[in-house]
Amino acid sequence: MNNIFAMLAVFFIATTTYATPPRIGTLFKVKKPIIGVVNIKNVPGTDGYVSLEKTIKDALAEVTILEKANVDAVLFENPSSGGINEIDPRIVETMQAVVTEAVKKHGKKIVIGLEVLWHNPKSSLDIAKASKAKFIRTDFFSDRVIADGQVVDQDPKELIEYRKKLGIENDVAIFTDIQVKYSEMVDTTITIEQSAARARSEKSNGIIVTSHKSGVPPEKEKLIEAKKGAQDLEIIIGSGFSVENVVELLPHTDAVIVGTSISTGTGGVVIKEKVIELMTAVKKLRQSL
Repeated sequence: MNNIFAMLAVFFIATTTYATPPRIGTLFKVKKPIIGVVNIKNVPGTDGYVSLEKTIKDALAEVTILEKANVDAVLFENPSSGGINEIDPRIVETMQAVVTEAVKKHGKKIVIGLEVLWHNPKSSLDIAKASKAKFIRTDFFSDRVIADGQVVDQDPKELIEYRKKLGIENDVAIFTDIQVKYSEMVDTTITIEQSAARARSEKSNGIIVTSHKSGVPPEKEKLIEAKKGAQDLEIIIGSGFSVENVVELLPHTDAVIVGTSISTGTGGVVIKEKVIELMTAVKKLRQSL
């Protein structure tokens, strides 16, 4: 009898699959996916705000441009409304409405994600749960950095636990920046490889590498070093990707987040011709990688 139970236990373990948080490799059916940024520009409290309906319409018009150009995903961002951890609740409500509608209308063809700026990852996860978005980005995760003149102490375990508390640990990926733009490391001796290794150990689902500001790409060598620390975990270019550096940078990353070069500028409106030009170059190079 004991032998029978032992055999059943072995069979159960061998045939049971355990869900894990999604990563680049499971979210996308294409290698080196491109994630286009859509900035939700007209939100309550800004001069351009007219109505929620118009804000949703304008944002989804940009999603349509990205989808038709065969961009693989959308990252929604909001205009920063204050300092770190400060956010007008009306902006969170607006983002949730926009992202929810985007998932309903475009979610079967393009992967939808978001980030509540300047730094509100729990709000991002709340919206992801409500809207069924597939990923969030968080600028600060496992690095101890100085931003906006203050030290941003992080508790990555708390964020991972919060996702679990929401019941979406197997549904929503958390892509995390390391040594992120517009910030400085408290300990400047920590290498990009070490930051990547720590993010991996703290259960990041994808490591984002940027330069010092939007519109400026990370150096190829920085991507290579980050990958050493990330090991099997994917790395993502998070700034400055453009048609001019596709050939140089795409081979050294697993995915790309792009905004400035396909729009009127950082935080601007997506431009159809720029998106098509970039994706034409990306598709051509993908075939040889």
